[in-house]
Order: sequence, then structure tokens, then C-alpha cells
Amino acid sequence: MAEGGLNHAIPDEWLQSGAYMAVLTESGGSSELVMEAATGKLFHKPTGHLVQLAGTGSVAEHGAAEEQQVAVDSEETVQNGEEMDRGKSTVVIDESTGQIVDIADMYPGVSVVNVSLGVCIVCKANGARFQVEHGGEGLTLTTLQTVLEMDDEA
Repeated sequence: MAEGGLNHAIPDEWLQSGAYMAVLTESGGSSELVMEAATGKLFHKPTGHLVQLAGTGSVAEHGAAEEQQVAVDSEETVQNGEEMDRGKSTVVIDESTGQIVDIADMYPGVSVVNVSLGVCIVCKANGARFQVEHGGEGLTLTTLQTVLEMDDEA
């Protein structure tokens, strides 16, 4: 498995075989998350991104002090053709349009902290933090929305 996830959608055949299991929401509805049966790791089914609740130890190990950095201008990031290595971000990629979307207006109080090229911490408005490994291609809007729907006790 590639670092940061699978870099492709998780096929239905893997769910049918029992290698992965569907994850339900707190209300019993379906979600876009699946759990790998052998390891218990959570993945975003459409993208294959690895998703996990970031405990305080994980955040500290990955440089939570970087949260204090100023948000990087999204146009500058796109012009340079490079993904941010570390720092707080207010943008994600809308995979349906390929555009960069500012999340500050869509989700007040939510931030994304880039801790390395392929890892970020999604901080919900209530303080819950989720570590997302995305393989370096950037956090997508769909993955962000799925993480925001996750129960904080997952």
C-alpha cells in the first residue's frame, strides 16, 4: 500500500470479499468511509485516502506548532505548482471542477494544517482533530466533507 493511502478508489469487490467493511454514521446511515478488516484503518472509499482521528500525541509528533503559521495564499501555491509542505491552509481541491476552494466561508471554524507533503490535520470547529494522509495530491473537498461528518469519538 502506498504511503498516505491507496491512491485509488476502493473497489466494491474488496467490500464484498470482507477485506474492507462499510462504516456507518452515528444515525445508522451509510458513509463514504470503509475500514480495512485486517488493520482497522479507515479509508475514504472514493479516493482511497487514509483517515484517522488525530490524538494529541499524533498532532504533537507531526508538528502542531505549525498551526501558528499564516495561511498560504492559494494563488501563489498554484502558480508555483507546489503543494504546501507545512502550515495552516484554508483551501482544498474540489475534485469535480479541479478548482481550489476556500473552506473558510464554507466551514467556519474548520482549518487544515499541513504537517508534511502527504499528511494534514483537519481541525473541526469543536476542536476535534483528524489526521488525513492523502499521498501528496492535496486534500479534496469530498474527503474534507466526509471527515467533517465523522463522529469525534471514532
